[in-house]
Amino acid sequence: PLTDEVVMRHLKGEITAGTYIQRNNSTVKYMVIDVDISKKYLIVPEDDKDKFQAYLQKAADKAKQYIEALRKLGLSAYPEESGYRGFHIWLFFTEWVPVRYVNLLESMLDTIVKADDDIPCEYFPNTAHIKPDKMGQSIKIPYGIHCKSGRRSRMLNEDFSPLADPSSFVKDAAKFTISAIKKVIASAGDQPRAVQTTVTQVDTDLSAFGDISDNIRTVLEKCNLMRFLCQKARTTGYLTHFERLSILFVF
Repeated sequence: PLTDEVVMRHLKGEITAGTYIQRNNSTVKYMVIDVDISKKYLIVPEDDKDKFQAYLQKAADKAKQYIEALRKLGLSAYPEESGYRGFHIWLFFTEWVPVRYVNLLESMLDTIVKADDDIPCEYFPNTAHIKPDKMGQSIKIPYGIHCKSGRRSRMLNEDFSPLADPSSFVKDAAKFTISAIKKVIASAGDQPRAVQTTVTQVDTDLSAFGDISDNIRTVLEKCNLMRFLCQKARTTGYLTHFERLSILFVF
C-alpha cells in the first residue's frame, strides 16, 4: 500500500517508490506521457555533455508539443523531469476514468503530435491487456531518486524551470472529470464505442448467485458473455456503462 510512510521515505531518498496505473476494473485516476531520449543516444562520451543536453532539449521540445496539444483540447497537463533521459507529462482526473476513454484520447494525440524515432514516447495507461495475475504498468512517483542516474525527479513550470513551491502545485493542479474527457473525444468526431471482449473460459458455477429464476439461469448457462459480466459485477463491484446496458437489455 502507498502509505504516508512510504511517500516520506521516497521524498527523503531512502527508497524509490512507484505506483501501478490501473485498478483491476480497468480505471485510472491519471494519464502520463513518458517522453524519452532514444537509448541509442545515451552512449555518448562522458566529456560530451553538450551533445547529451542537445538530445535532452529535443525531448523537452517534444514534451511541450504534447502539452500544447492537450491545451488546445481544453486540458491542462504538467511536465516532470524524470531524472534520467526525459520527461513525464501528467494529466489528472477528479474520478476514476475507464481506460478505454483515456486510450481514445491518446489516439487523438497520436494524430496531432508527429512521431519521432529519436524521441520515443509511451502512454500510461497503454492499450495492452492486463492478465488476471498481473498488475500492469507502474511509474515512479515524482520527486524521487532515479535508480540509474541517482538524480531526483521534479515537477516543472510551463517554461520547464523547476517549481518553486511544489506544495502549491499539489493543491492547485487542474483535474478533469470523465464528462470533460468524453467531450474532448466527441469534439474530434470519435465517439466512444463499446469495446468487444472475447470471452473464452468463464466459470460455469452459478451457486454464488443464489436462488435465481429458470429464465435467468438459462441465459447464464448458455451465454458466456452474460455469465462473465454478472460474475464481474459480483467480484469487482464495477461495470462500464456499456456492460450495464448489455445486462439491462438482455434481462
